[in-house]
Amino acid sequence: MVSRAGVLTDRVHSYADRAGIPITAPLGAHRLVAETVLDRFDRAAAERIAA
Repeated sequence: MVSRAGVLTDRVHSYADRAGIPITAPLGAHRLVAETVLDRFDRAAAERIAA
């Protein structure tokens, strides 16, 4: 079976590069990283709604 890991992020990076849109590198696949990012996003969104 061929791994397709990274295909979506590669496509997004290619699109952004062609469009001149700066993006950061992917954060990686570690679950704790994803949970931390989502928690911070949720907090920031809640603060914005409360304001």
